[in-house]
Amino acid sequence: MTFEWILLILTGVLVAAAVQDILTLRISNLFPLAIIILFGAWVAVQGVPDNWWENVVHFLIALSGGMMLFAMRWFGGGDAKLYASCALWFDLAGSITLIFFVSMAGLILLLLMLGVRRFRRKRRPAGPFDETTPRKSMQMPYGVAIAAGTIFAIYWIGVNPPAYEVFDPTAVPIPVS
Repeated sequence: MTFEWILLILTGVLVAAAVQDILTLRISNLFPLAIIILFGAWVAVQGVPDNWWENVVHFLIALSGGMMLFAMRWFGGGDAKLYASCALWFDLAGSITLIFFVSMAGLILLLLMLGVRRFRRKRRPAGPFDETTPRKSMQMPYGVAIAAGTIFAIYWIGVNPPAYEVFDPTAVPIPVS
């Protein structure tokens, strides 16, 4: 029962991070910190997984990759830290699923933003105080995609999933009459 509460709190933290990213295009460092603390609580309740090192490796790869993207100005620093803290919840087998769900959520977010911007331009002309510089107009609250993709991955495949097993038809028991 405690495990479900931890997942609900994690979901709430991710939703709060997404809302803050929508409103301010910033993600507070408290959100990734809370996600890491919640992972510690999960480990305390569930026990240390056998392949705990995979979670740490996934976290380190995600953090270093995110920081490289941040250095190239392709990704926000808060987004990089949020994704890395979410990556801690998945081992290497779950990393592909997490990347897939976050990418699909990012694609949906991009399409929604393009549609909204196109609709906005047709409805009203830009005012003198509207931000029209190309840099500002291209910013996307990717924390929303990270939060949505992580929530979907957690409830779809679970936390720290085992390696995927191949279906073996010989393992299915055949009823004999």
